[in-house]
Amino acid sequence: MLSPKDRHIAQVFQFPVVYDTMTVYENLAFPLKNMGFSTDMIQKRVGVIADFLEMREHLPIAAGKISQVEKQKVSLGRGIVREDTAAILLDEPLTVIDPKEKWELRRKLRQVQRELKITMVYVTHDQHEALTLPIM
Repeated sequence: MLSPKDRHIAQVFQFPVVYDTMTVYENLAFPLKNMGFSTDMIQKRVGVIADFLEMREHLPIAAGKISQVEKQKVSLGRGIVREDTAAILLDEPLTVIDPKEKWELRRKLRQVQRELKITMVYVTHDQHEALTLPIM
């Protein structure tokens, strides 16, 4: 049996899990820093993920000062910043997101799955939400 750190699974919860006192950059860099990557590698990878998530301008901002949808994107970003992520478990990630902003995060989740080819397990009780995320 593999230990959790060796399973290469990321989790995105209903309520975004971010470190409010850290910047968006520091939140995204956190997994790589803990794995001992070099500063140059961390900067490059965080830049790639920030561009992918359309959050480059948010990098210097404290995570506590960004919107819920942006926090959820940071939470997702922490999962995909590691290149060895094999699967992402999403536990009702759109529940606390304003209905008008759900489309943005839904679009980004589809893009992550399509472009990064990462397996996603998505839990929701909302039938409409489930039907708008087709299996790729």
